[in-house]
Amino acid sequence: MEALPADAEAALRQVVPEEQVATDAFTRIAFAPDAGLYWYVPKAVVFPRTLEDIRQLFAWSRNYRIPLTFRAAGTSLSGQAVTDGVLVEVRRYWQRWEILRNGAAIRAQPGVRAGLLNQALRPYWRRLGPDPASVDVCTLGGIVANNASGMCCGTRDTAYRTLESLLLVLPSGLVLDTARPDADAFLAEHAPELSEGLLRIRRRILHSASLCERIQRKYQLKNTVGYSLNAFVDFDSPAQILAHLMVGSEGTLGFLADIVLRTVPDPPLRLTAFALFPSPEQACQAVALVRDLGADAVELLDSASLRSLAGRPGIAAEFHALPDAATALLIEYRRWTESEHQACRKQTQALLDHFPLLAPPLLTAEEEQQAHLWAARRSLYPLVAARRPLGTTPISEDIAVPLEALPDTVRRLRQALTRHGYPNAVIFGHAKDGNLHFVLPQPLRSEQDTARYAALLDEVVALVLEHGGSLKAEHGTGRNMAPFVRAEWGDDAYELMWELKRLIDPEGILNPDVILSRHERVHVRNLKRTPLLGSDADRCMECGFCEPVCPSRTLTLTPRQRIALLRYAPALQDTRWRYAVIDTCAADGLCQLRCPVGIDTGKLVRELRQRRHHSATNRLTVFAARHYGWVDAAVRATLAVGRGMARVLGASRLERLTAALHRVSGRAFPLWHSSLRSAPLRLPSVPPLPGIAVLFPGCGERWLGSTAPADILALSQQFGEPLAVLPSAERLCCGLVFASKGFLQAAEHARQRLLEAASQSHPHALIVVGNSCALWLKSTATAAFPILDALEYAARLSAALQPRRRQPALRLHIPCSLHHMGLADTAVQLARACAETVSLLPSPECCGAAGDLWLRRPELSRSAGSRLLAPGEAAPGYTTNAPCARALEMLSTSPWHSLTALLRWATAPAESLPQQE
Repeated sequence: MEALPADAEAALRQVVPEEQVATDAFTRIAFAPDAGLYWYVPKAVVFPRTLEDIRQLFAWSRNYRIPLTFRAAGTSLSGQAVTDGVLVEVRRYWQRWEILRNGAAIRAQPGVRAGLLNQALRPYWRRLGPDPASVDVCTLGGIVANNASGMCCGTRDTAYRTLESLLLVLPSGLVLDTARPDADAFLAEHAPELSEGLLRIRRRILHSASLCERIQRKYQLKNTVGYSLNAFVDFDSPAQILAHLMVGSEGTLGFLADIVLRTVPDPPLRLTAFALFPSPEQACQAVALVRDLGADAVELLDSASLRSLAGRPGIAAEFHALPDAATALLIEYRRWTESEHQACRKQTQALLDHFPLLAPPLLTAEEEQQAHLWAARRSLYPLVAARRPLGTTPISEDIAVPLEALPDTVRRLRQALTRHGYPNAVIFGHAKDGNLHFVLPQPLRSEQDTARYAALLDEVVALVLEHGGSLKAEHGTGRNMAPFVRAEWGDDAYELMWELKRLIDPEGILNPDVILSRHERVHVRNLKRTPLLGSDADRCMECGFCEPVCPSRTLTLTPRQRIALLRYAPALQDTRWRYAVIDTCAADGLCQLRCPVGIDTGKLVRELRQRRHHSATNRLTVFAARHYGWVDAAVRATLAVGRGMARVLGASRLERLTAALHRVSGRAFPLWHSSLRSAPLRLPSVPPLPGIAVLFPGCGERWLGSTAPADILALSQQFGEPLAVLPSAERLCCGLVFASKGFLQAAEHARQRLLEAASQSHPHALIVVGNSCALWLKSTATAAFPILDALEYAARLSAALQPRRRQPALRLHIPCSLHHMGLADTAVQLARACAETVSLLPSPECCGAAGDLWLRRPELSRSAGSRLLAPGEAAPGYTTNAPCARALEMLSTSPWHSLTALLRWATAPAESLPQQE
């Protein structure tokens, strides 16, 4: 693992602030992997903040001949965002964005998530044109740099077609805003050789009728192979040529500091059709017809894809026995009016009636059915990834061919996959664009494995070029197709691309071997060989889909990076490793919800915590679990002492004192915060009777003075439904307080004690107050009675308890546990029933509370909270988990309340109206 030369490192720390440069092995390995199949370890990772940082980096790179590679989300698949040079991370500090012209356009820096921009555009009924499958994860910079597209995008709504302007930095250090009215004059004055060179290449292209025709023909298909030569045909302005050349340039020509894209309409009405054809030929005949009807998306699924989906919601179990030639189309129309919607239904039904389908077609506007069908389609890549043999890498290739060549391509591609030993690969794609993806599990542990993959690629290249297609339709050339650019484009176009690269980046400092390479085998060099860990993490594809929801992502590490360090650097387990990998993981499991193969990195971290504990410590915690009443009493006494000291010393002085003790103790001493002011809860004794529900308040709710248990009891009384309190609840624990710290044996003892105590009451159901506790019990316990989260119970009661009064406005935080239990929408519905205006905090997004972690690692909550809370928000805050409420109070300095308190206040009769918090 080669490091930077000492003089180059010293100079780098001079030109960029030192805290933005990392040259240690820990950070370099954490940032090494992306979603693709190549393994390179950068010599350094740099986090620039400003345009001047970028300019200084370019000057440093030119001086030391060490190349730079830009990385934002790291979801690229073709090797364009990995390097053994310097990795320049442009997500962390490049997050500004704004909506322009009432949603008609959007301006954003390269690190802004595309999914966030689409959320912001939704009220305008607009969206970004490009719609890649990774849209919720990838950034706008990555979309533009790769000219990514997607299911609906086609060739009309790409970043190239919707680009309005760029603020870019060239390798020379020149900063150009192509929106300037005098952009051409500015370029001619400050970079005359570049300006004239662009016009010279344009003249040569226009003077070659065959090359002009080839360029225009190739961009009738989706095409991300090579540079965007159509810029020379489509524009005569040097600044506009340069701007559009940057689209799809994969970081090889410059840095995109600011991007303005026009948006596209996003109609509200959806019609989805699913039809099963006996052959790809007949399916492709239908593709042309539904495309002419104006279908927005037409997805093709081959028989292997359908077999892999058999039995999933919306997909018949009988599909496991489909004939080999069976081919399905999944079609979607998006329309503005009901009349347009009904016309699409009638025309599509009539069209499909002319085909000998293997089953009656489904046409539906029902949201649940649509969601099942599209979830099945999106799950194809994860399914192959999840079922792949351990130690193999899932590889997703993508090609495009003219629509008339699609049936032959599907058949011959299947034959090639089988012949080269990939019988379980699946083929699917965006059929209206002739765009196919095929996903295969690839072992990369030997030269024979590499040779087999290379042989398959050679055959695929020959097949695609025979049909005049694109070797990469969406994923970018990267390293993966760099050796084949000449074969696809021809000698004249290929040499023009090299001339263009030399014109803009004469010293080759940006992303060498990406798009253009003189190395014929670059596509099979440095392939990723993944060590096995013996855990669920072995299924990790390093795709990065987990990263946007990780609360520690800007403080220490993301789930992908934690797994990378475990895989590739097991010897680095020092104090920093423990802090970053283990101590600052909230273990909230949101990563599992975003992971295509369902990996819970939090569970992995809990297991790592368990391994760190000595046997004596484990025995002590088992004793504590068996005698939990003592633990409860000790915590209550500690909190009482803290409240007493706060009264004597003052809350702010006590906070400063405990902060100092926290620092000098190496973070072992917990903080005190004024949000701990409420006395621990004492519930009334409501003895259980057989057959009625029993309430159990979790430890966090009891200790942090939450009103939620009393609120639930009051709501049950209003409803007239008896609800008891579990006897001796303060001596019981669900076990999560132990499990979160890695004391899994103690957690099991605590959980069993709780379930045994609850069973003695013969309850109709166990109502658990505390979302995290409810989720833990639901996911780990087997009980003879239903286990309900208090919010589920409250929602059922609220159906019969109409709100009598409403808040003017409120802010709502959805805890991670509600997302896991599928109750996020329930919380939103209850809040909207009790308030005129509900402002949702970004969701899913963790506040970093993680039980008591907000007191032991407050920097985690501060880092996470900086993304949750907007400055100046004055509306009252509500959530459904006491630790989250207290952590949010620490971050916002204003009270946060239980949502059940609002529900109780909103529904109570006037004579029993509780005081609103």
